[in-house]
Amino acid sequence: GEDAADALVRFCADRDRNGKRPFVNLIPYNPTLAGGNFGYETPSDDRIEAFHDRLRLQGVKSLVRWTSASGRDADGACGQLAVSFKTTEGSNGV
Repeated sequence: GEDAADALVRFCADRDRNGKRPFVNLIPYNPTLAGGNFGYETPSDDRIEAFHDRLRLQGVKSLVRWTSASGRDADGACGQLAVSFKTTEGSNGV
């Protein structure tokens, strides 16, 4: 967490143009079946806020883009791209 936030601060500082650093949108990972298969997990709210606070304390303007539960349930949340389909008898689902 802290190392990643510090690396992002340096990345933004390197792109400072006339005193204007980039603005960072933080989009927490939203769960998907594919991500779960690779061990990806949604960070806790506390971890997200700590990352966000570290950026702000070092002068990086940022915003956390929270997603509603209904968006996550519909696989339509920020960062999600999912396809659901029904299989029919005898189909392999592809």
